[in-house]
Amino acid sequence: MKILVIGELPLSFNDQLVTLNHQLTLCANTEQALPLYQQTYYPLILLSLAEQPNFCRLLYDLPEPREYRGLFVIFADEDKVINLADALTTIIDDIITLPLNTALLQVRFTILERRICQRAQYHLAEASLPETYSELELQIKERTAELYCTNLTLQKEVITRRQIEESLRQRAKQLLLINEISNKIAAVSELETLLNRAVQLIQETFNYHHVALFLIEGEVLQLRAIAGLYKG
Repeated sequence: MKILVIGELPLSFNDQLVTLNHQLTLCANTEQALPLYQQTYYPLILLSLAEQPNFCRLLYDLPEPREYRGLFVIFADEDKVINLADALTTIIDDIITLPLNTALLQVRFTILERRICQRAQYHLAEASLPETYSELELQIKERTAELYCTNLTLQKEVITRRQIEESLRQRAKQLLLINEISNKIAAVSELETLLNRAVQLIQETFNYHHVALFLIEGEVLQLRAIAGLYKG
């Protein structure tokens, strides 16, 4: 893992990190380290207790702060840990107290590497959110348009079915009335009375304004019965 070290690194600590196959970039102070920090991504930045305040101050003063950064970890002697509580309220992510044996140090760095991976995954997910939101917004608009069109189609189908059902009801009603008229007409024996009765029932049943009945006699069409408002 690439590590940017800012401040005086104890020799034993340096040897342990090299033994664990970490790539160290050593900087004596913050002024030397800041350009490297701005130019290169370091997953882990190790800060000495002396350099931590100065580095934090300069980092906050950068015109364009790095949105995606590594972990900031302070290294300090064990007897100074009691004074480091305030450091964790700034940008510092963790503290390593020295000395540590190599096995424990390896465990600590394994935990740090996992946190670095989690942070990287978080920032990748965060960076993809605008694109994801845009895709979701487009999908929602497309789906809304589809539902709107489907709703219009269903409304038209409902209206059409209601019209068909009403037409069928009217037709059934007419057929029933025609059957009733036929039964009433069948009871009349004289033709003149039959014709007059037929036009009267048709006019009353279907609520027509005027009903006229013609018969063909030879080659002449003769008016034989009339009912309704207009009597001729």
